[in-house]
Amino acid sequence: YFGRNTFAGAVNYIPMRPGDEWKGDIEVAWSPTDHDELNVNAGVGGPLSSRIGIRVWSGYDKDGGDWSFDDGEPFAQSINKSVSGMVSYDPTDDLNIRLTGYYTKQDTTMFGFSSKATVPAGSCDLIYRGNTVDIITGQLTPYTKDLSTLTLDGFCNQFPQSPVHEFPYTRYPTDVSLSVGGQARLDGLSKLNPLSEKYGIIRTPKGSLGGWNQTYRIQLNGDYEIADHTLSFIVSRANTGMTERRDFYYGVPTSPGNPDRINIVGDESMLRDFYYELRVTSPQDQSFRYMFGASSINQHFNAFPDPARTTNAINRGRNTALGVFASFELDFAEAFTLSAEARYNDESNKIFFQGNPLLPCTDARVLCNAENKYDAIIPRAILTYRPMDGATTYVSLSQAKLPGVSTNARFVNSVAPDVIPASAIDVYGDFTPSQTMKMAEIGWKQQWEAWSMTFAAYYMDWNNQNVATIIILPQGGTAGFSSPGSSHSSGVDIELSGVLTDWLSFTGQVGYARGIMDEYSNFGSNESAGLGASAPLASNGLPVKGFPKWTGSLSPVITGQFLDRDWFIRVDYTYTGKSWSSFVKYNRNPSIVYVNFNAGIDVSDNLSLEVYGNNIFDDRSYPVTAFTTTAYSPEFGRSARKIFSAPPQAPEYGFRVKASF
Repeated sequence: YFGRNTFAGAVNYIPMRPGDEWKGDIEVAWSPTDHDELNVNAGVGGPLSSRIGIRVWSGYDKDGGDWSFDDGEPFAQSINKSVSGMVSYDPTDDLNIRLTGYYTKQDTTMFGFSSKATVPAGSCDLIYRGNTVDIITGQLTPYTKDLSTLTLDGFCNQFPQSPVHEFPYTRYPTDVSLSVGGQARLDGLSKLNPLSEKYGIIRTPKGSLGGWNQTYRIQLNGDYEIADHTLSFIVSRANTGMTERRDFYYGVPTSPGNPDRINIVGDESMLRDFYYELRVTSPQDQSFRYMFGASSINQHFNAFPDPARTTNAINRGRNTALGVFASFELDFAEAFTLSAEARYNDESNKIFFQGNPLLPCTDARVLCNAENKYDAIIPRAILTYRPMDGATTYVSLSQAKLPGVSTNARFVNSVAPDVIPASAIDVYGDFTPSQTMKMAEIGWKQQWEAWSMTFAAYYMDWNNQNVATIIILPQGGTAGFSSPGSSHSSGVDIELSGVLTDWLSFTGQVGYARGIMDEYSNFGSNESAGLGASAPLASNGLPVKGFPKWTGSLSPVITGQFLDRDWFIRVDYTYTGKSWSSFVKYNRNPSIVYVNFNAGIDVSDNLSLEVYGNNIFDDRSYPVTAFTTTAYSPEFGRSARKIFSAPPQAPEYGFRVKASF
C-alpha cells in the first residue's frame, strides 16, 4: 500500500526512534556448530535535550560456514559489520526532522555449490513428450525424446532427496589448481577491472574466492502537522558496491582426473540511487481518510567482468521513475469500509552499453544508448465487511504493471549466433514487454477469545513476466538470457492459532497453490543439454518452475514458570512440497522439511537466555530455486548434469543472551 507499486503490499522497515528517556539493549548469539557462528548487536538512544534525541546501533554477524571447501576452509560463510544511527530534532511542537544513516560491510563465501548426476547415461527409461516452437512463426511441433538415448548422466526427472554436496577444492587457488586462465586469472583475484576502479564503493577482492560488498544510505525525513494533516517528506541517497570471485564449476570440475581444478570467474557492480518523496495524510480518527503524494527515483547501475575476462558482457544503465499516488478509506454503513488507491508511474530504463566490450557501440550485436519507457495507472480496491465482533471479511482487486527488462539477446548472438541467430533478435527484442498482473483475493479473518483464524483465496494472471535462463554457449561457458512468459496461478491459504491450555498454544498454516504457464518458450541448458532439443521448447500448459503445490507449518509453544520466572519451548515445523526445477517439466525437486526449536527463560526483568537449533533433522534438499546445467566430463568422456544453487541450511545449535538497560 501507500503508493509503493507492489503486487501484494510492502514491507516497510522503520528505525527505532530515540525516545524520551535513555534506553539500550544488547543481544549475543553463538553457535559452536562446525565453523561456529557469532552475532552481536547493541543499540542505545535517548534525549540530548527536550527537542533533540539520538540513537546509535552496531552489529557484527558471522553467519553460515557450516559447510567447508575441500581443504577445510569455511564455505557459505558471511561476515557482516554494520552501524546505523538517527538524530531526531523537534524545532517546534508541530515539526519533527530525522537524519538517519547506515553502513554495512560484508565478506562472504556464500556462493553456489553442486551435486553430481546420479543416474548414468542410458539408465533412464522415461519418455519425454513436449513441443518445440519456431521463434519466428510461433508454430509448435511435437517433440519426443527417449531419455535412455541421451549420452550424458542426469537425474531422470527426480533430484535426490539427500544429495551428496560437492564443494570447490579451495578458496585460495594456485596456478596448479586452475583449469584455464593461468596467471591472468590469479591476478584477477586481487585487483579490479580498470572500469570499476573509479567507483570508490566497489571493493578490491582479497586474493581469494569470495564476495566483498558494502553499502551505505543517508536519509532525511520530516513530518509537519498542519491543519490536522501531516505533511511528510523523504530525501535519500544510497550507494552499493559488489565484488565477486567464484568457481564457475561450483565444486564439480570438468576434468575427472584432477578433482582440484577450478575455473575462476567474477564480476563487479555498483548501484547508486537518489530518492525523493512528498505526501499529505489526513487525520486517521475520522470516517473518511485520504492520502496523496509524489515520488521520484534516479538509479544508476554499472556492472563489469573481472579483469581476466574481457569478453564477458558489461552493463551500464540508468533507471528513472516518477510516481503520483493517492488513496482513500471510507467507513460507511457502520460495518463496511471501502479502500481504494491509484498510482501513476512514468518510468524509463536506459542502457548506455550492454554486450561484448570488444565490439563497438555501432555493432548491431551490442545494445547501446537504448531506452525502454512505460507509463501506467496502477489501481487497487478493497471492500471490507465486519459481520460480527472479531470477524472481518474482505475482497481485494488490483492491477499492477512493471517495465520489461533487457533480454540480452544481442550479446548472446555476438558470442553464440547458433543459439540466437540474427533473425531472432528482432523477435526477442532488446527489452521484454511491460509486465502486467491482475489479482483478486477474498478472505475471512476471525478472532475469538483464545483462537484466531485467517482464510484467503486468490487468483493471479501474470503477463510478460521476466523469465531468466542460462544458455550454454557452443564454445564453452554460459550466458544469461531473459524472455517474457505468461502464467496464471490460484490458491488458498489457511492459518489457525489458539491457546489449548494455560501452558500450550500453537500456530499452524496450510497452503495449496497451482501455477500454470500460459505461454513461454526456452532454450536453456535443460532444453538443449538435458533433453537434447535442437530448438526452444514450449512451456504452454506446464507447471510454473519452483512453484510447490503444498506448503505448511506448525509451531507449538509450551510456557510455564520456574522460580517465578517465565520460560518457553517452541518447535517450528515447515514443509515445502515438491516442485519442478524447469519450465518444461523436467527434473522435480523433492519436498523439504525443516524442524527448528527454541527454548528460553527470563532470568530477570532485563535479561533472558535462550538455546536454539535449526534444521535439527538435517534435511539437505536443495531449495526450490535449484536447477541443472551441463558442467563436467567424467570417465569415458561423457558430459553430465549437475545441480547447483545456494546451499541449504545445515544443522545448527547455539544459545542467545538478550539484555536491556
